[in-house]
Amino acid sequence: MNKIIITLALLLSTLGLSAHSTHASSAMLIEQSEGVWLLQIRSALTAFEHEVHRHFGEDSYDTPAAFNELVIQYLSDEIDLRFDDGESLVISEPTVRLGHETSVVYRVLDVPERYSDMSFRFTGFSDIYRSETIFFMVDPEIERSQFRLTESNDHTLDLELIDGALISRPSSITATTDYTIILLSAAAILLIGSVVYLLSRGALEYPLMSVD
Repeated sequence: MNKIIITLALLLSTLGLSAHSTHASSAMLIEQSEGVWLLQIRSALTAFEHEVHRHFGEDSYDTPAAFNELVIQYLSDEIDLRFDDGESLVISEPTVRLGHETSVVYRVLDVPERYSDMSFRFTGFSDIYRSETIFFMVDPEIERSQFRLTESNDHTLDLELIDGALISRPSSITATTDYTIILLSAAAILLIGSVVYLLSRGALEYPLMSVD
């Protein structure tokens, strides 16, 4: 019962993501019952229409059912979920629920009972300007938290389970960039310091420029 209440609360909270805004979406990984996991992707109908029109053409469907099939065909290739650096988990049995706010629900197979880290990548709406996806995980064994997938993290999350809570780890891209900036800054400081020291000792002289 508590799990149902938490799930409903999360569903309501995602409505605050500007339900009719094309750039806002949510992804929720939910343990519906013991060992049964669902992944739900939600966004404005216009976001799904944008992707279908972009990848298949505006005349690619003539019925809601045909539209749903194209949504599933496109979206399923844009999801990657892994635990403990394992293989990408299989998502199956997709169901599309059309509305001003549209959702696609998958069943996720072989989610491990115990894990130490996980990664989630979702690029379904990444080509939309200012695209942002809020990721939730509903698991009675961990604290509830939310994470943002944006262009700045390549729409990818790298999470670690510490003391019953999921913690976001810096991406290798970000870490490498920060490390490079630190090295370049240190080199510049050393260079400037060396020049100032040599000038103070008279070891360096600037040649006079003659003007013809």
